[in-house]
Amino acid sequence: MSPENAGPSLPPELLVLVVEKLVEGGYRGHRLLSHVSFTLKQMCLTSHLLRDISQPYLFRSVSLSDTATFPLDTKNDTDPLQVAERLENVFLLNPTAKTWVHHLYIRIPNRNEPTDSPVGKLAVIAERLFLQMERLTRLEIEHMVITPKMHKQIYSLQELTEFRCWNVCYLDDPGLTPDAHLGLHIKHMTINEIHSSSPLTAEIISQLALSPQLLHLHISTTISPFVYRLVIPPTNAVFYNLADFATTIARPSDLEALWRFLSACPNLSTLSVTGRAGVSSWGSGVGPAPPASLVPGLRHLRAPFAVAVLFGPQRSLESMSVTDASGQNLTKELLQTMPRTLRRLDLRNILWNSEESLAYLAELFPSLAELEVFFRNARRDARQEL
Repeated sequence: MSPENAGPSLPPELLVLVVEKLVEGGYRGHRLLSHVSFTLKQMCLTSHLLRDISQPYLFRSVSLSDTATFPLDTKNDTDPLQVAERLENVFLLNPTAKTWVHHLYIRIPNRNEPTDSPVGKLAVIAERLFLQMERLTRLEIEHMVITPKMHKQIYSLQELTEFRCWNVCYLDDPGLTPDAHLGLHIKHMTINEIHSSSPLTAEIISQLALSPQLLHLHISTTISPFVYRLVIPPTNAVFYNLADFATTIARPSDLEALWRFLSACPNLSTLSVTGRAGVSSWGSGVGPAPPASLVPGLRHLRAPFAVAVLFGPQRSLESMSVTDASGQNLTKELLQTMPRTLRRLDLRNILWNSEESLAYLAELFPSLAELEVFFRNARRDARQEL
């Protein structure tokens, strides 16, 4: 069609809104949905204007793993190493492209891999790519060795607000020490299962929790002792902004260290405690109850029954989720151990006593608006949802 017969074109601002709407909700984890990715790639081939608008969204989230690399993988080219090399060439030819990456996911199990193996080579390229990305807001690393250069890069990312890692380890480098945490801007942090064979890893990575802006912190048992240690000398940290904390305890003796850590979280509103295998056998009074003054602003609690009841009925909680009621009977005595202020109550693995149990709920919790109960039938040992 000749230019004089062409219809009126849409203004760039409107095209940007169209692309934003296309990408909105188009992610599943760290990847764009295939039809969204395909559409963006087709738009890049339509015109220079649409390419300039669409390309940044296509590279907004990058995945580097030993199984697939996104966004440049195709049905005919799925070799992770080759695709990673192509991505590196893109950054070399167009340096602006690396500023488009806001979310980076790396999963490369290279702990025992030689550097000249395919996985080892992929890890080297992934590190080079990561060191070029200065606009990251979200970083996820899984099963990878974090080198000293990568460690320093994490501290240098001024826009990084979310950091998650699973089964990572640091190289035992005597020169590797925590950098100044005041430069960190992490607000959401998840640390799951650190390699216990690397004594340096837990010590170094726990220091990231000292980010002054930290709002949400979720940790596992392998890292929790190191995080808990941050509130005692010589660090004496206080987590003023921490509002949501989730942890896992392996034994009742872990509770004392947990209470000590929570004493340094004065504004905490949400607490989630998960127990390892065997938690259902813990009886009431398994450990010391938290002081009444601990986390006075706590509003939402999720914990096994043995831990939840330690908080007592005097708390002004809005919601409580008892993840394992240890096969207790749903009796008035049990319900009396819970705060009267509850608006939402979730009980799991509890035994049905009688229809009077439901009447107790109305009597004891006048503000209750939402109830979810999974009963364990004593005769059939089956769960039923009420």
